[in-house]
Amino acid sequence: MKLSEAMAKLEGNQQFKFESMYMGYRHVLCRRGGFIYIDAYNEGGQLIPSNIGRGQFNGNLTINMEWEQIQEPVDFMTAANSGKRIKCEGWDFYYFLHKAMYILQNRDNELDLINGINGKWYVE
Repeated sequence: MKLSEAMAKLEGNQQFKFESMYMGYRHVLCRRGGFIYIDAYNEGGQLIPSNIGRGQFNGNLTINMEWEQIQEPVDFMTAANSGKRIKCEGWDFYYFLHKAMYILQNRDNELDLINGINGKWYVE
């Protein structure tokens, strides 16, 4: 999605985070309080200070950068109570709760069910 779309989503929910790769840096767009921040990280995952004129990240980005929402994992109960489509780690698609439970219950063994419920879940 474009920067304007990501910012509009942040306006509605400050829990969202978005990322984009640009010029070898990972940029994270997030909201803290009433402000929107764009943090840049180097290849080692270290935050790059935004000091203009010192050879560091200057905060300049292009309007046409593509942003993807960062999916934060939640536990099963949080996902189940969200009322939204959910997926377990390793699944390719999101499903409503009743379909996700059907998939879990029809696994080959009980361990798959337990690992699924105790695993990482994502809410769409």
